[in-house]
Amino acid sequence: MAQQYGDHPSEWHRLVLYALTDALAYNFLMVGVLVGYLQEQEVDADLLCRHAQSPDPDRYVTPKALDLLAGLMGRPVNEGEQETTWQFIGRQIAECGVDRSGGDELAARG
Repeated sequence: MAQQYGDHPSEWHRLVLYALTDALAYNFLMVGVLVGYLQEQEVDADLLCRHAQSPDPDRYVTPKALDLLAGLMGRPVNEGEQETTWQFIGRQIAECGVDRSGGDELAARG
């Protein structure tokens, strides 16, 4: 990328900053999914704070994170509601890891 935009450093910086902010947003989302799951498992609040490295791990648990968690866990959509984008994505991720033929699909991929 740097070679392609070597003559235009401001464009290269702009693209790198977009990539970094996207990575930060997805990291925040994944931490929220993990914290939400651990809260559902009734993990001790102090332990959760230490592992999330935050005095307030609830700040990570956003509606998007809960939607993604719902999809990953295969939870149905409430009657009369539409599936959210993040629940759909989570469901798709979860379904890709399920081998319907009875074999070990994930081992074959790797």
